Amino acid sequence: MPLPQQFLRQNPRTIDNMIATDGSPKWFQFNVTYKTLAAAAVTGDFDLVVPRGTIVHGAFIRSRQDFLGGGVATATLSMGTTGGPTNWVAAVSVFSGSPKTLPGTTLVPGTFIATTAPASMRVRLTCDINTNLLTQGNADVFVMLSTVPLISGG
Repeated sequence: MPLPQQFLRQNPRTIDNMIATDGSPKWFQFNVTYKTLAAAAVTGDFDLVVPRGTIVHGAFIRSRQDFLGGGVATATLSMGTTGGPTNWVAAVSVFSGSPKTLPGTTLVPGTFIATTAPASMRVRLTCDINTNLLTQGNADVFVMLSTVPLISGG
């Protein structure tokens, strides 16, 4: 079943205004490509900034096109935080077999990502050589988020 259109967002860098603050989880979808993740390094990152009080309820990645080209022999995608880029989706090969779904970690009841300030979620592409040598690759990232108001002070 496709996600409701009002919850889709193509390549956002911040989704502050899209997450409900009533605690109700909603699915978000965004697309990453070999160009989005290109870096002069063996890892290429896409960071999504989320507001304070954000809870991650679930995540998965749907690889639509293999990440190939430029002499790359291995390629994996993962999703997590900047400090733990495999927290929600383990590093799984996207070098062959697309389309396929990369399952996420079960999060019960959910994991706070941003308790004191806005924080980043990270999608990471890891290759055996620099990611900017790739010539193809495409994946959709799905994440279920909610926020709750956090009151500062005592």
